[in-house]
Amino acid sequence: MSAGARNADLLVLESDWGEDLADSRSTRPFLEGLASALDLAVVYRTFHTGRDLTHWLRKMFLAKGRPRIAYISSHGRGRFLHASLQDVGIDLRRILAAASRGTRQAHGRRGLLLGACEIGRDLDGLLAAARGRLSWVAGYEVEVPWVESTLIDLAFLSYLLSGRRVHAANGKCVLHRHLRTTKTTLSEKAATWVGQDFGVAHALRFRAKDLRP
Repeated sequence: MSAGARNADLLVLESDWGEDLADSRSTRPFLEGLASALDLAVVYRTFHTGRDLTHWLRKMFLAKGRPRIAYISSHGRGRFLHASLQDVGIDLRRILAAASRGTRQAHGRRGLLLGACEIGRDLDGLLAAARGRLSWVAGYEVEVPWVESTLIDLAFLSYLLSGRRVHAANGKCVLHRHLRTTKTTLSEKAATWVGQDFGVAHALRFRAKDLRP
């Protein structure tokens, strides 16, 4: 993951998951596998504070066209992100408002995927805070298990970036050599596909919201 932010398709922003040295969880190997499979350029950065997050999101907003997606992987509670080393929550609305200040509205579609508990309850507020710098936001409305939610995130990214492979005859998702790929630029459509193909996404209340003109 050595690509520069201006050239990356996907910007991954991850906080530490715990203070225990034995806790080695990271979404990085999962994202590296996805990047290899889909031939994506991915840049990976860590954050510990709201200031860190503002810095990297602002870098994305200042870049023209790419990265197309930022993926924030962190603890969440209610409307706030919780980097493991910080007791105070990070108000993502304020972060997006600060990061977008002095930047131009995005040309083309650019989105934010939230791999965090509960913060998906505030998709409308996050879109409004970004002031046109984001075309969509996606996330979870409830507390989610780490592995299952990471796999849902990967499926969503795959569907949105490369399409969903379905049986050409009846539209059902089955293993068959005669498959066609259906594509979409809408995050809500990609989230619907994830819910249809992976029932756990419904239980975890994964959803997406597109910015309406």
